[in-house]
Amino acid sequence: MFKNILLAVVSLVNLVFIFLMQGHQSVDHIDVHIIVAALALIISVLFLIVRRDQLNFTFAIITLLIAAYHISLIVLHIYHYVYV
Repeated sequence: MFKNILLAVVSLVNLVFIFLMQGHQSVDHIDVHIIVAALALIISVLFLIVRRDQLNFTFAIITLLIAAYHISLIVLHIYHYVYV
């Protein structure tokens, strides 16, 4: 139960940071974005390795997809800031 709550909270935090990133065009708090995305990625991969039940597996996959999208937005944002 704790794992599912932790994954839901991490997913929610990632979604909040994704929406915050959409509004700003500067790289003010990019380090916080990287830390949050990396934490979500590590936790979801860890819970995929030690999966207990189907619900935990589903939450881990959803969190992994959200973290991957967040990482891709970070890379795109840095590329746009540096090269454009």
